[in-house]
Amino acid sequence: MAPRFVQISLGFAAIVTACAPRPHVITGLPDSVTALAFNAVLTQNGSGVKVSVYCVRIVEHLATPAHWKYRDPSTVVTRQIGGSGRDVRPFSGCPTRQQTVIGPLIDTSSGGQAMVLTLQDSIHWAHDTLIVWGGYSCGGLCGGGGPIRLWRRSGAWQALFRTEVVS
Repeated sequence: MAPRFVQISLGFAAIVTACAPRPHVITGLPDSVTALAFNAVLTQNGSGVKVSVYCVRIVEHLATPAHWKYRDPSTVVTRQIGGSGRDVRPFSGCPTRQQTVIGPLIDTSSGGQAMVLTLQDSIHWAHDTLIVWGGYSCGGLCGGGGPIRLWRRSGAWQALFRTEVVS
């Protein structure tokens, strides 16, 4: 039989653990909310780069970036992001190159500046807010990432992207 102190400590730890609010992990978002998250990265990234084409992808992150797997978002999401006249393509249909390690990302089909927008598929839900990690890359020294907060206000989804990592 365990000493009484250990029993009380374990019981207290179980109560504290059970009461502590933890974010829940969600495995997917509706297309309209996914498009809103991509649009938040697109419009709130602060890079100041004039972009000819946006390439969108979702990362299925496992442990480290070397083991990430990428997939295209649905065609509905791609259309919704490009709905305002932007050239938006799924990442698989977006051939790019860089002339130098620190040079801009160039779309090989148009010759214009490209920007890759990425969302992670791991979505956290804390209280009334969904949090997903997003990022953008427009070249060797052009990119950033951070949390995208998604919440509902008066029945409509809102999004806020905050860049926390910059290259």
